[in-house]
Amino acid sequence: MASEQLYVDRFPGADDRYAVVTPLRTASGSAVLVVRGSAPEPSAVVPPGDVEVVGRLQPPTPQGGPLDDRRITDGLRISALVNDVSDDLYGAVVIASGETAGDGLAAVSAVSPQPSPWAGVRNLLYAIQWWVFAGFVAFMWWRIVTDLETPSPDSEKVG
Repeated sequence: MASEQLYVDRFPGADDRYAVVTPLRTASGSAVLVVRGSAPEPSAVVPPGDVEVVGRLQPPTPQGGPLDDRRITDGLRISALVNDVSDDLYGAVVIASGETAGDGLAAVSAVSPQPSPWAGVRNLLYAIQWWVFAGFVAFMWWRIVTDLETPSPDSEKVG
């Protein structure tokens, strides 16, 4: 889909400034964004006909805006690009391996996403939260049982 090719400015893992991204229509009729390589300028020829792509499946980037007039964006956020591609998009990106980049494009290396440094703390606090909930349930059970056994002050004034 040559008319829908787009370029990502300063894509992580790209040697050159612009990553060349081409939507690839799959057998299901949906498309997956394929990062074919990188180039110093936003221009590249789309291979004609059927192609076979070998690469790594990656999550889309968390940032990225809509395309400008030259079809350049600053990230591959699928929700921002869904209106710029005619087919339905998968929620992932394929980074083509170095052998399949071709067409004079520099290979783009797949960069593993880095977990948040706070992920461990967040998970620990989540685990503690369940113990707090369990303690609250035990406290409320104890409170209800002791309230049922204690006579109310109004019941003593009968008479």
